[in-house]
Amino acid sequence: MTNIPENLKRIRIERGLKIQEVSAGSGIPIRTYQNYEYGERKISAEALDKLADFYGVTTDYLLGREPQSLNPILQLTQEEMERRLVAAYFSLPQRLRDEFLHSMAEELEKQGEIVETTTVGAELDRMAQSDAEAKDDAG
Repeated sequence: MTNIPENLKRIRIERGLKIQEVSAGSGIPIRTYQNYEYGERKISAEALDKLADFYGVTTDYLLGREPQSLNPILQLTQEEMERRLVAAYFSLPQRLRDEFLHSMAEELEKQGEIVETTTVGAELDRMAQSDAEAKDDAG
């Protein structure tokens, strides 16, 4: 069995997360989480369960007993998730893209942000163009 502190640090770094983000997402105080990751405090079953839920893995995975995650989507980096979302958006028919942009603008407006659907669409276009240029540079 591998070391729990090492597993916690490894999965956090693989996901591109900061300790503060893990703390906020799991509901575990920052200092407590730091103590788990640094091996200065033994992790409770409750905290282990919260972290497994947060990362989308089993407690056995965090304990080093199994290599399989529950949710492969949660293993994606933020950049890869954004790339896939943009690709999915552009694979939709125009009518659905327009409905999506309208819904997104309405939701942002509810949250106090005034946005026009053309602004959201332009940002998605920019992300797709950036992704295409990165593929051209790599290819």
